[in-house]
Parts: sequence; structure tokens; C-alpha cells
Amino acid sequence: MRTLALLGAFLLACTPDTTSSFRSTERIDSQDPELPSPAVYDLAGVARVRVWSTGGYIGTSDDPMTQIGIAVENTGKRPLVFDGDAASLALYDEAGALLPAPQLAVISPLGPSKITIAPGARTTLELHYKLDVKLGRVAAMTARWTLISGKERIARTTGFVRDDEPALLGR
Repeated sequence: MRTLALLGAFLLACTPDTTSSFRSTERIDSQDPELPSPAVYDLAGVARVRVWSTGGYIGTSDDPMTQIGIAVENTGKRPLVFDGDAASLALYDEAGALLPAPQLAVISPLGPSKITIAPGARTTLELHYKLDVKLGRVAAMTARWTLISGKERIARTTGFVRDDEPALLGR
């Protein structure tokens, strides 16, 4: 009986308004044990980029937040720049309607908004966004990210859909 009560408390704590889980909708690469099933992009002669989300959570200021991870491996012969100023995230509800735009709160590790990645180097970044809606309203997300190689701007988008366990969400 006590186990059942603890399970009930856990399920209540994992409501759609306190946590959420998202998975990429494309190019899944489960070969990298360090990353949670990222989408992978091979930018010929420039970079290999992996993008994922560990989901939504309630931040230290009690605001709903979500995280996007980006690992950039520079496979080219010149430095690359990750343009944090160009990063954005669009949120959608279950009907596909656009929700209010979240605000980029922090890029971790902390540093400049434009991050240089040397040839042969790999940099892993986490972008944390503050949401203006409850986590339970977000059904999908589209992350936009940009790399700069010389004078070329390479912009891509990565789609995510919610993949919480229906039993945990009470659906």
C-alpha cells in the first residue's frame, strides 16, 4: 500500500505543468551515448551538429523553462562561430497554433553570444529558454540555430514533439 501511495505522489509531481519531455522529429542519431537521441546534421566540409532537448522544467524562479542542447564538431579547416544572437525557439500547442515566443535566458557554458569553435574541436552548448506559457500547453517546438563559416551563414531548424508518457500526464 505504501508503494502505491509513493507512486501516486510521484505521478502527481510529474504533471504536465512541472516537467515535460521532447524528442526530435528528424535525423535521430542514437550512436552517441553522451547525448539523448539527438538530431544530427552533416554540413559537408564544415561541421557535424547534434541537436536535442532534455525537455521542460520549472526553473529556480518558478518559471517554466525548456532546454535545447547543441553539440558542434568543426570538421572544416577554418574556425566556425555559433551565433547565439540568432538562436530562437518557436512553441506550438496541440492544434499547431503558435504560442508566445520564449525568451533565451542563458547559454551554458556562460560566455560571449558568439562562440568560436576551432577546426577539429567540439563544443557542447545548452540553451535555456523561459516560457510565457505553462509546460502542459507546449506540444511541439522548433529550434533555429546558426553557424558562421567565413562569410557564409548556415541557418537550420530542428523540430521537436512532446513525448511524455501518457500515463504520467493523465491523458
